[in-house]
Amino acid sequence: MDKPRHQHYRTVVRGVYEIADEVERAGLADAADRLRELARDIGAVTPNYARIWAAVPEGLLGDAVKLLEALDVRYAVIGGIAVDVWGTASETDDVDILVEPELSVHAARLADKEFMGKFGFRKTKSHTGTVWCLDGDVRGGAVELLAAVDAVKKKALERAEKTQNVLGEFMVVSALDVVLLKAVASTNSPSRLNRDTRHAVSVIHAQHLDEDAVLAEAPEELRATIRHFFERAS
Repeated sequence: MDKPRHQHYRTVVRGVYEIADEVERAGLADAADRLRELARDIGAVTPNYARIWAAVPEGLLGDAVKLLEALDVRYAVIGGIAVDVWGTASETDDVDILVEPELSVHAARLADKEFMGKFGFRKTKSHTGTVWCLDGDVRGGAVELLAAVDAVKKKALERAEKTQNVLGEFMVVSALDVVLLKAVASTNSPSRLNRDTRHAVSVIHAQHLDEDAVLAEAPEELRATIRHFFERAS
């Protein structure tokens, strides 16, 4: 069976990014930047651009943002979508959002079927008290809200910045914080190391991140993983 059209586009975009990385390693930084711009342009003119960058149900991220803004909750998109913003398009099919720890004070409204229905969600549940899952209604899909309960996540939330693409306008963690959060994930779950390394390396290349600058923001327990990311990026 032929691949869906958006998968072909995704392959092309990823291939151009990979060529850009090779060109940059050959010392041609300006040419690499032009190739990355070309990759973004290829995505921008395709009808399935949103699914090149994040294969999530249409409207899911936008509705989650509207919900959090209605609750006046500080948030920042993380995970695969954040990697897509700062690095090479990833094959994510979920939405992960970092939120302030005080989200629990809104538990009653998050459990209110009528209120949630206004934003296209049918229910919410808490897995651990720090991770909330919002289940989509008509469009399907789910959103995980992760409370910023440690220093790395709190700082990432503070440094979040606004971005806009065809997925909408939303707050996203900085490129530096994408790398730090990937290091947290890999340190906590070593089985994720290969995938997180690939994502971190794509952000390091695309944003020309400085190893010393990232290490300066990292707690001691993450530094070995971050060094590994930069070794793979070299």
